[in-house]
Amino acid sequence: MIQLYKQGNENFDMNGDVVLEPTSCTAHFEINSEWTVELIHPINERSDFIQAGAVIKIPSPYGDLLYEIKKSNKADYDVQATAYPYFMKAKGRCPMIWDTRVVNGTPQTALDAFLSNGFEGDSDIMDLKTCYFENMNVIEAINGDTDNSIRNRWGGELAWINNKVLIKKRLGSDNGARAEFGYNLSGIEEDIDFSEVVTRIYPKAYDGYMLPDHEAINSSLINKYPEPYPKIYEYSNIKLRTDENMSESDGDIICDTLDELYAALRESAAKEFENGVDLPKITYTVSMVDLSRLDEYKEFEDLVKVQLGDTVHVKHRKLGIETTQRVVSIDYDCILEKIDSMTLGTDTTGFFDSVGTVTSSFDKVVDTKTNTLIADKIQGIINAANASFKAQKNVAQKQDIRAMLFEDTDPDSDTFGALCLGTQGLQIAKERNETDTDWDWGTAITFESVIADYIITGILSDKSGNFYLNMDSGDLVMKNGTFSGEINGSNINGGNIDIQSVLKVGEKIILSNNLINYGEGSRGEITVGKDESNAKITMNDIDYDVGLSESEVRISGGDDCFIRVNEVIPSSGNKVNEIHLSAGENSLGIDSYGIRVNGNRGLTGTYTVNNSISLQEGLVTGVS
Repeated sequence: MIQLYKQGNENFDMNGDVVLEPTSCTAHFEINSEWTVELIHPINERSDFIQAGAVIKIPSPYGDLLYEIKKSNKADYDVQATAYPYFMKAKGRCPMIWDTRVVNGTPQTALDAFLSNGFEGDSDIMDLKTCYFENMNVIEAINGDTDNSIRNRWGGELAWINNKVLIKKRLGSDNGARAEFGYNLSGIEEDIDFSEVVTRIYPKAYDGYMLPDHEAINSSLINKYPEPYPKIYEYSNIKLRTDENMSESDGDIICDTLDELYAALRESAAKEFENGVDLPKITYTVSMVDLSRLDEYKEFEDLVKVQLGDTVHVKHRKLGIETTQRVVSIDYDCILEKIDSMTLGTDTTGFFDSVGTVTSSFDKVVDTKTNTLIADKIQGIINAANASFKAQKNVAQKQDIRAMLFEDTDPDSDTFGALCLGTQGLQIAKERNETDTDWDWGTAITFESVIADYIITGILSDKSGNFYLNMDSGDLVMKNGTFSGEINGSNINGGNIDIQSVLKVGEKIILSNNLINYGEGSRGEITVGKDESNAKITMNDIDYDVGLSESEVRISGGDDCFIRVNEVIPSSGNKVNEIHLSAGENSLGIDSYGIRVNGNRGLTGTYTVNNSISLQEGLVTGVS
């Protein structure tokens, strides 16, 4: 019986508002894929209730199941509707997940963290992993196509049972169901793939050790095929202790002798055949309706009783081999309450199931105790032209600028921290923020800038090379540049310097080994200091002492000095009231009182004396 509950009626323990009488009602169940109901109902007084938002209750291999109608299409003679598991309503009824973090937890830990309002989950997976659920609804968190979803992080197989989601290591069971194929029956479609069959293994250990004399390990089924299928399997976890390149890690098999290493290689290769690498991939699509009409139906009677995920032991008459198949999908007739058709296959859509058997490669690089990659076992180059890294914050939204996130969230780890890459640049963090909701991002590199506490480098240069700073040698080179603002320091060495402004008393500038633009062709050094002891001008290799104060400038030096002084402005901004020039033992002073001339070797010429005259040994040496 198929019942319908009108939108708003959720008293599912009671009878529905109407009993439907569809001409067709098929439920499709597929491992980690679609669970849907397709219904066709004739136009009558009951069909008016078939509309989006209504809930139907159908019989199934799992008992009565609730499905919400999402799509309906009314034609001249019937109404067609598509319904999805009732659990999908949790998408709108449970709060959005903005930032929920499960650290070293199980899927049950995650389900308990974000399911509410009557929706719950059940999982038997006990693996401990870390997962960050950010900006997503609960359906995306459980089964979303992102790395941070339960199915992608922990694996498992999902079943949607009314208000509960089951996340199991493996759906179904092995109840001994058997079937024999190889008949030319219209009710069976058979697809056999031999492309990955391996019946002969040449095992190779770490550092290239192989079995002596090119020995191979053969499958017990090797003679079932027209020719062998050889392949080299690498086991880099099998190592010889005396190998100088050997480093030991968790999960490694360390051998003291070559004989022990050979034995380990043989044992590892034999396990590959136990995992079925010597069997073809076979898929059967079985129509139970067609088979039930045939006399050979007794060969398939066990299939009537199977559920999704159950194991079926299949004997292939023509190949002479027996394989273990699983019920990958079921189409169930909800009117007749029996299986209409099913698919048996060696593969399911669960990614983690498929990698679980590739122990020779997976276990080499993954520490299964901590669920982390073993860095020293990963070598090689990723070609960015052939590989892609996908990041998606949630479906139907623009991608985050952080396209790739590398992080170690264990605060006790030596590598605790995070690095993220995106279209806007690179960020590095070594601390969490105060609320522990994100990393406290520090160093950042973008197209426009680099932000870091320290930048250790060799040479910083502009694009043309006209300005550069050599960190190793300490050289700062600038061609045709301009400094703005104040320059504070002790020495500026090298280059051409044109002094265009007033030198103020009390400031100190040292220019050595330069061309100084006092005049055309003048060369030398200038020192301006607070006192006479370190103030001088060197021109043409001759030193001239310079005395500076608030009221005067005194320049003294060689006999060939010729300096014209028009006006000197000290730091106070007032004009000086005295100019004093000296050359050798002679001097000339000019102030408000007049002109003073002193010459120890005697003065010549005609002077007008307004104040005084000085004599020394009969010579006129001073006039005021």
